[in-house]
Amino acid sequence: MRTANHVLFRFIPNWIGYSRVVLALLSFVVMVVNLEHHRLQYQQQQQLQQQQQQHEQQHPEPLRQSQFLWPWGLGLYLSSFVGDLFDGWAARYWNQTSSFGAVLDMVTDRCATLGLLMILAMEYAILAVTTTSTSTTDSPIISLSSSSSSLSIWYLSACLGMIALAILDMASHWFQMYASLAVGGAVHHKSAEGNRDRHFLVQWFYKYYWFFGYLCVGAEFTYVLLYLQIQYQYQYYHPWQSLLPRLVQVCLYICLPGCAMKQVVNVAQLTSASRAIAAYDARLYNERNHAATPSPQAPQAATMDRPPNAAQKKDR
Repeated sequence: MRTANHVLFRFIPNWIGYSRVVLALLSFVVMVVNLEHHRLQYQQQQQLQQQQQQHEQQHPEPLRQSQFLWPWGLGLYLSSFVGDLFDGWAARYWNQTSSFGAVLDMVTDRCATLGLLMILAMEYAILAVTTTSTSTTDSPIISLSSSSSSLSIWYLSACLGMIALAILDMASHWFQMYASLAVGGAVHHKSAEGNRDRHFLVQWFYKYYWFFGYLCVGAEFTYVLLYLQIQYQYQYYHPWQSLLPRLVQVCLYICLPGCAMKQVVNVAQLTSASRAIAAYDARLYNERNHAATPSPQAPQAATMDRPPNAAQKKDR
């Protein structure tokens, strides 16, 4: 029994993929609105500081506009991430594996990570601006232990770092997919055949599930924990709530090595896939030149096989 094209779009694992896309988009909307609240909170804080300087009044407690907004965005993003654990299982359980589902899963993963890294970059950019602007006043919004100029440089570096990680993640996976599908003969980018000539770290990454899982989960949770850590800098907590930031710090120590190793694998994946594509181009180039260039033995062979003319017969 044949399956129509429109039926493939209604496969159960594909519906899970669609829900992941919706959840990721909603999380980014909430996070962007949260960024706007941070900007408004900073402007209100500046106005309160000016009033304090003019009227010599005690500085009131800052507004908590974004205190209960960002957890919704983070929860939506984590729900989209958890959905990645079920779409593959559902595809195998109901025998509904498809190339469309595989591409949807990979593109959703990459775009979700890209979106979170861009949100982190904007958060660090706002922190850099607020840190520089509050260098001459004691602002209770951001608790700084070192000089504001050093922290501003650090936040700007973190902003650029998030952008660089996003570019590396997208480029390495794009090169890997192209090298596997277009160059490797339409094989899966995670298969052993598709990674036969790749860097050994890339082979390990797709061969050993525990290695693959720790690096992927470690990278994603590092970004989530960094986002959570940034939100703490805009909030006030009671003494009993100080345990949560410490727990985030401990989780960062666990996840950060996996995130760092994931970037090493991304670099290895990018370089090895580039070499595979270059080798494919070189092979095609050599084949075209070999076909266009006549063999030097051909004229001699043609002369030897040619029958003798009248002058040659006379000489004989």
